[in-house]
Parts: sequence; structure tokens; C-alpha cells
Amino acid sequence: MPQEQAHKQNLADARNNDKQAKKPKKSLGKLAGDIAKEAGIKNPSALLSFILLNDLFFFFAIMIALLKDISDFVGIGSIPVIGTAITLITSITLIVAMLICGTSAGSVRKKKKQAKNIALKAGQKWGTLAAGTMFELIFGLNFLPIETITAFLIYVFILKERKEADKAEREDESPETSPEYA
Repeated sequence: MPQEQAHKQNLADARNNDKQAKKPKKSLGKLAGDIAKEAGIKNPSALLSFILLNDLFFFFAIMIALLKDISDFVGIGSIPVIGTAITLITSITLIVAMLICGTSAGSVRKKKKQAKNIALKAGQKWGTLAAGTMFELIFGLNFLPIETITAFLIYVFILKERKEADKAEREDESPETSPEYA
């Protein structure tokens, strides 16, 4: 009898361990949150409030980048001249989307520190695009979804920039810094 109890307990433990092994360690949302925190985004859901209607252009560019990466994986994008042309067209589409969906000119400040910050953010976006395009032109690496990741990263940079511009505008409008209340 004790052997049967021990056998049943061992069997139950093995089944429980098997169920635990099949469960993912982290949910997809938790994983996305961890990635966002690593990228310096403190509250990822707060970025969603900065999505505008003209961002449809950027979603279109992300879809083109996704199609480009699929064509690379299938083999069409790996043909030397055709693959290069598709990569350059995708990068030009991302450039147009960056120009359309970038932060508004009203958020640009006259202070040197903020102008330097804006230049660094622009360099970050353009550098990401240039690096992604260069990696896509290397045979072997073009099978990875680099262009889609590049497009998504640039869009996250744009959303972060909008959030910071909105915060700066609210700080400028606060009564503590306004000269009327001084």
C-alpha cells in the first residue's frame, strides 16, 4: 500500500512538473514591458496615447518593411538587383513616413540644450534607419527581419519624442514658470 501511494505521488509530481514546464516563463505582455524598460521607456502604455491619425503612413511603411522581409525570406528579395531595389524603396518609404509622422515644428525650442537634444534624437532615428538598411544589403543577414525591426524602432523613437515634447510644452505652460505669476 505505501508503495502505491508513493507511486501515485511521484506520478502526480511528474505531471505537475510537466505542466509547469509547458507554461511560458513570462507572458508576452510582460516580455514586451521588460523590453520597453530596457529601451528606456518607463511606461509603455503611455506611449499609445501619442498615436495620431497621420501615423497611418508609418503603419503603411511598417507593412511595406514586413512585406520586404517576407520577400527576402521567400527568396525574391535575395536576387541581387531586385533585392537591393526593394530594400532602397522600403528605406525611402520609411524616410517619407519619418518626415510625415515626426514631431511637429511647434515643439522645437530655441534653447541650445533642447536643440542639441532634438539633433541627437534625429540622429538616433536616421542612424537606426541607415544601420538597418546597411544590414539588409548584406547577403545572409537580409533573411532576418531587420527592416521591420528598424521601422518599429523608429516609430517607438517618434512616439517617445512626442511624449517628451508634450511634457516640455506642459512644463512651459505651468504657472510656476510663467512670468505672469512671478
